[in-house]
Amino acid sequence: MASGPVTHRERGLWIALVTVILILFWCSIPPPFSGELLEKWAPRTADDAQVLSETVLQGTSPSLHCNNAQTAQTPIQAVETQSIHRSHRNLLNMTAKQLVDDADTTQLASCQWINSVELQDYTKATIVAMPGNHFDIYVRKGSDDIVSAAITSRGHWELPEVLNMIAKLRDVQTRWAPLQKKPTFLDIGANVGFFSFSAAASGFNVVAVEMMASNQLSLYKSICRNPTFPPLMRVIPYGLGEAKDNNTGRSECLAYSLETNSRNGIVKCGNNVNAADIPKGFSLMGTTVIVQFDELVPVVPELSQVGVVKLDTEGFEAHVVRGAYNFFKDVRPPFLMTETSNFMAIRAGSQPRELLDLLDELDYEVRNRNWDGPVVSKTPQSATALPGFTGQNWDGFEEYLFNIGPGGIEYGADIVFSPEIIDLKLIKCERIVDPVTGIITFEDTKKKEIALRIHPSERDRLVVQLGSASPDTAVKAARMLADDVSGIDLNCGCPKAFSLKGGMGAALLSDPDRLVSILTALVETVRPLPVTCKIRVFDDVEATINLVKRLETTGITALHVHCRTKKEPSSHPGRWSIFPAIVNAVSIPVIANGDVLSQEHAERVMDTTGVASVMMARAPHRNLSVFQRDGTLLPALVVAVEYLRRTLRYDFGAHNVSYIKYTLLNGDMFNSKHPLFNSIFHAKTLREICQAFQIEDEFDAMAKSA
Repeated sequence: MASGPVTHRERGLWIALVTVILILFWCSIPPPFSGELLEKWAPRTADDAQVLSETVLQGTSPSLHCNNAQTAQTPIQAVETQSIHRSHRNLLNMTAKQLVDDADTTQLASCQWINSVELQDYTKATIVAMPGNHFDIYVRKGSDDIVSAAITSRGHWELPEVLNMIAKLRDVQTRWAPLQKKPTFLDIGANVGFFSFSAAASGFNVVAVEMMASNQLSLYKSICRNPTFPPLMRVIPYGLGEAKDNNTGRSECLAYSLETNSRNGIVKCGNNVNAADIPKGFSLMGTTVIVQFDELVPVVPELSQVGVVKLDTEGFEAHVVRGAYNFFKDVRPPFLMTETSNFMAIRAGSQPRELLDLLDELDYEVRNRNWDGPVVSKTPQSATALPGFTGQNWDGFEEYLFNIGPGGIEYGADIVFSPEIIDLKLIKCERIVDPVTGIITFEDTKKKEIALRIHPSERDRLVVQLGSASPDTAVKAARMLADDVSGIDLNCGCPKAFSLKGGMGAALLSDPDRLVSILTALVETVRPLPVTCKIRVFDDVEATINLVKRLETTGITALHVHCRTKKEPSSHPGRWSIFPAIVNAVSIPVIANGDVLSQEHAERVMDTTGVASVMMARAPHRNLSVFQRDGTLLPALVVAVEYLRRTLRYDFGAHNVSYIKYTLLNGDMFNSKHPLFNSIFHAKTLREICQAFQIEDEFDAMAKSA
């Protein structure tokens, strides 16, 4: 990509690898049953909720539709067992919208009855060690639940991971601000909601997926008792997985849990599963329904802009991702936080590396392994007493932080910009989608020329720079791109002769009426897709201020400003002193460009000028890892080899050797004094380039499979 802006930050230059976390939450209905729970009752209306509240307050239990269920239940057990889920038979046949509507109705009704129930078995913990406002969280008393015990004794659960998650959400929020998008935190396997409530307390929208009835009760109680939470939080009270047992895409499964950790559940699905299949050391919790996440996405608006996903499903992570495959492929959450262990994966019917391979297939990459530092042994005291369960295989437990690639995005760029694409060239192209890689190509099939290629991972962060001299052709081109990019930028700063002669680029600065007409047409056509423009400054500061004020009236989302005139080359010092005046003149974000060569420099520019963000061009051409959050640069060899491997993977059949050589040799990554310069410069084939970097065996392997 030609350039990649580095967004605003709190401490440093935060680069929005938007963290995404997925978690399935495993199923349970708290009191153990000797037989399979067939039906459950729950309040479906406010009147029903009141009936249940009165029944519980009288100390009696509404009837249970169970086979050989225990008859002696406390009032709280009755609430847990019967207040959360509807009949499984109904759930199996509901549409996705009905499932979500039903969940919303239950959440809304819960505040009408849950506050009238004395929760003797629950306790309140006030959490204050969080960024943002404090909050109250309700957890189950007792020592049989690891999470609840930790919160009641220490006041938090996995606090470093939570703080990391919130930081990533804020990074994404900053990066998406010019796009007018607010990131959602997706907590799959919310447990009692410590991660979810921490995100909500920091002002983020939250979708909390939680299967276990007792945990749902904690969630509802905490939501109802924190006034700011209800508008921010949505609870999805179902389990997630592949769910292929019937034509509705749902599965009915047995739920059971460790006796030492009663709130983390495991499921067994299938027509022939019964209580005898539950292993020793576990207790049967009842039955539950598993749905595919993909079917819920279209009917939950918040899921279209997930910034961080947490995935922690007791070994079932691969099953969840398979049921959410299209979500990861299309929505492309930037960050995924997850953990896994070989033992739990095998116990769940997966292969040890199945999750990692699946995420690799979806173009997610390990950004940080054991991302919160060395993993402390999580072996429970009774672990060695369970069949096939030892401290050794529990210690195989690893935490991963994933983000999507490739290119500048992989290294941390928040938004990437394409080179200038001429609208007249683009409207002659055909849109072609590769069924294997998902790569979208805009190709002039008559001339066999490619105008633009888009990797699936770029779609939510790629802005295409259009070169145009006409509102009509600009609109035609923008319509072609609207479904595949995150924004359209009109290039009004390119000083090259080709652009100037065609009335494009910096030529538009001399024709502001035409410039305004093009921007207005683009904004009106592709709204709500963000439209921006990139300009250069004039010698006269007042003329520059008058122009930017006029451009703001067109409805553009942000303004990129290169701090040189159209006649000044890159060797001329940038005019940084003009930025405070521009920032004060408009209300939209101003993004600075020109002479920013490092993270440290970008941070200094933002601190001294007040701009919202910084765009880099020459620095990433030299080394893409300039976008790394910690400001360190990877060795050029490492960056180059990764680039070549991506070329082999995604562009093997259509590689352009001249372009690859140009990419490697441009920007002094491998200048004429470098030992590899001659090998790259004289290479005539992609294999010869790979040979220079000693990865020709990878080329040969790809050639055999092509």
